[in-house]
Amino acid sequence: MLCNGTHRVDFTKVQLGWLYITIASLLLIPYVPCLVAIFRPPLIQKSCFKIMFAMGVLDIVNLIFSAYIPAFYSICDARSCSHNSELKVTGAIAIGCWAAYCAMCVSLAINRMANLFSHSLSASMFGGGRVFVWIFGSYLWGATYVFLFLSPIATVTYDSTLGFYVFNSHEHSAQRSLNLHSLNNLISACLLILCYSTIVVLLKRGRELRAAVNKMSTTSRRERLVLLQSFLICVVTGTTAIGYTIMPRITSCVLLFQLMNILWISAHGTNSIIYLTLNRTIRNRVIAMICRRSFDSAPSNTANNPVKSVNSRSQLYELVPSTAPRRSNSIVSTNSSL
Repeated sequence: MLCNGTHRVDFTKVQLGWLYITIASLLLIPYVPCLVAIFRPPLIQKSCFKIMFAMGVLDIVNLIFSAYIPAFYSICDARSCSHNSELKVTGAIAIGCWAAYCAMCVSLAINRMANLFSHSLSASMFGGGRVFVWIFGSYLWGATYVFLFLSPIATVTYDSTLGFYVFNSHEHSAQRSLNLHSLNNLISACLLILCYSTIVVLLKRGRELRAAVNKMSTTSRRERLVLLQSFLICVVTGTTAIGYTIMPRITSCVLLFQLMNILWISAHGTNSIIYLTLNRTIRNRVIAMICRRSFDSAPSNTANNPVKSVNSRSQLYELVPSTAPRRSNSIVSTNSSL
């Protein structure tokens, strides 16, 4: 419904809405079995998988608010003049879920970095119920953003005409809203880059130590896969955060903003692809689930024997499952934390 009281549905909006639904659904379908596999013992007993499962829940919620609800508004041509309250609440929750997801990514990055640096450090920070402090803190950070964007302080709503979320049209409020959103994105991007840069340095030093001891200088396939997982995770989340920070300040191109919204959708669905292609532990459990076999019969190394001592490169590959920041245990050799 247009603001002048007439009804008109732009066919391109309908197409855009269905495009959002299609992309989100294609990414969501493989994600569900991955989450089920993560939730089953013994994986869920490990701190990194607890964070990953919490992130997976946030991924699904974010897909709802970045794809399905916007698609519904685009198809129905919802306008702020007729659906202002609904759009404001939807925008606040969408921003809050994104903020919580960013915080969860950083928590997982710190978990992997601590585990790689020292098993005792990881246990002291994430052992027992302490991991839930990190998870609850991430959700609390997101709830803070929901509160801020529900208040008069900041506002963001979905514009069905443009096909993406926009900040309040009032100049001062829009700038304040953009600054709050940018603050979360910049902090998250900087911390992700810092954590993963540290992880790369630790991995390199560990390889040098192993080369000195074993007279080997080659990088194993597993180690390269670990670095690839780290790179992919960081790129998707970091690019989305930085893009949504820079784009509103340098351009008003509608197509670019629609592409950014598609990138936002992809950021919450591509983790399942990373799980299934690069993480053997998750992939084996999903295959076992599809084939209706026992998880215990799946040929998974670390999950079936969580106390088995392994080479750090092997453990890193199994333990870095994938999603947002996550890295592995010790540099030379440690107990398997998965």
